[in-house]
Amino acid sequence: MEERKVNELITALVDDELPEVEDRELVLSLLNENPHYSYNYRVQLLTKNIVTNHKNFVPAPEKLKRKIIRNIKPGIPVYKKIFGNLVDSNPPVYAFAVVAIILVGSLFLFTTLMNTDQSHVEKRNNFFITAKNNFYSILDGKINPDIVTNQPEILKSFFIEHGVEYNTPIPCFKDWILVGGVVSTSNGEKYAHMLYSNSDGKIIYVFQVCEHYLNNSNSLFVTDELKQTIQTAKYFCEKNEKATTYLTKHQGNLFAIVTNDGKHNAENLLAELN
Repeated sequence: MEERKVNELITALVDDELPEVEDRELVLSLLNENPHYSYNYRVQLLTKNIVTNHKNFVPAPEKLKRKIIRNIKPGIPVYKKIFGNLVDSNPPVYAFAVVAIILVGSLFLFTTLMNTDQSHVEKRNNFFITAKNNFYSILDGKINPDIVTNQPEILKSFFIEHGVEYNTPIPCFKDWILVGGVVSTSNGEKYAHMLYSNSDGKIIYVFQVCEHYLNNSNSLFVTDELKQTIQTAKYFCEKNEKATTYLTKHQGNLFAIVTNDGKHNAENLLAELN
């Protein structure tokens, strides 16, 4: 079967437009057999869940809108402008959906890392609280991947190329697919963020910073109480009705891991981190 036809069937499955049992079974078998199709399906499912479950987008500032318009040159397809060389000349079907979200939502990870040019008083932000707020912004469609990829080595290179100065090990979580990543900037400092999704459309968001880098940061800090908890108990966990947030240390970096998947417990998730 042609790949274009398969992609059309995957989109129909995501939109629940495959009434025939035989068609559904055919697509599900293709997803099980082909990692590329499986990744396509999960990205489309994640995109749909973000759009349908969180429709009240916050309008982008006029300054941001003008910047987006300036950056989109006539004659260059929008998917090419955003995905660059990550896709072939024929874009994957899910590329348009992701581009639509990116253009509607905000491209910046400034939920709590506000641009200090707009403030007379520079303030550092709590790393743990920043991670939670970033996750909520992801759910609200305000933050989307700067790069869409399921390849850890590509994401790691992306972080290096975009100025992240510390090592960024890319976790592999069982039954989760790497979706992409974001590089944020605050006070001239670059930070690495990762996104994962599963077949249920749930999300894992990872914000990691080198401990030494964080200790000298002008933008972020971790409280002494949390540092002591991580030192003695190996991790800190906070749960609420929206998400579960973990703070732990791995390979010299502090990891804030936030998920809306209630099936994970701390021991299993952190074991997979290692």
